[in-house]
Amino acid sequence: MTSKNLRELLNVNGEYHTFNREERFYAALLYHFLLKPKELRIFLNSINHGYDPDKVRIFFEYAHARDLWAEAKAAARKVSGTSISVLNAELRSAIVSLVDPSESLGLSKLSDREFNAFFGARSETQIQMPGRWSKKSFSKWVTDGGREFAERACTLIWAFNAKADLVIHTGDNQAICIEAKVVSSESTYSAAAGDGAPDFVRTQTDIQRFILNDLLGYKTIFVFLSVNGTAGISSKLAREQSIGLCWEDVFGRMDLTDELPFVRESLKSLAISNLRSK
Repeated sequence: MTSKNLRELLNVNGEYHTFNREERFYAALLYHFLLKPKELRIFLNSINHGYDPDKVRIFFEYAHARDLWAEAKAAARKVSGTSISVLNAELRSAIVSLVDPSESLGLSKLSDREFNAFFGARSETQIQMPGRWSKKSFSKWVTDGGREFAERACTLIWAFNAKADLVIHTGDNQAICIEAKVVSSESTYSAAAGDGAPDFVRTQTDIQRFILNDLLGYKTIFVFLSVNGTAGISSKLAREQSIGLCWEDVFGRMDLTDELPFVRESLKSLAISNLRSK
């Protein structure tokens, strides 16, 4: 084993925060600023969005669908006399209403074990949330329920596992979803009906739109933060529903007076510099 560490071998002497390219690092710094009323107001003003300070809620690594499912289970357990069979029936009913509202497949009549197995989940005693299903069942779903059914089921898997970088609830069932990009492009989710190439593909934007607008019922504005303000995202959203912002512009509006020196230095990192202005 060499006596030199990797920093010495690569001859990179700068502190990590000066060249960090991790998107979640900068998203976390933005979250830090947004928790301050003044900076939150500045950010929301930059996208012409008003808010009520008493109603605003800000979340990092947003996993609302996953936690909503867990909360529903916890709330049911607190009700005296609620049996596992009653809870499973309620959870099953919620799923069926999302994937097969016409009840054409008779999913409500399946046993708990059969219901889970149909979606590729393993539990024999508790109805599993869609995030536990297996997209390997996609081909079978197409055969049993048709293409539209299979796509709905697969979309639910992705929706329960996805985490938006930042989400702001601004009150009255309105939200702002912020996707942070530094060097990576928009992620995609895919499934195949056979052994060939994926034939069902959804973008990160598609899934986040489904989660917030369709699954959770929020009227949502989508913001994409990137080095050059667009992140190269080919969004299917109407122009007025999506906003591209530049890291330098956003952080340049923040008050850095009381921040640690490393925070100020981080915001000058070349990783998030707008190269078009150089």
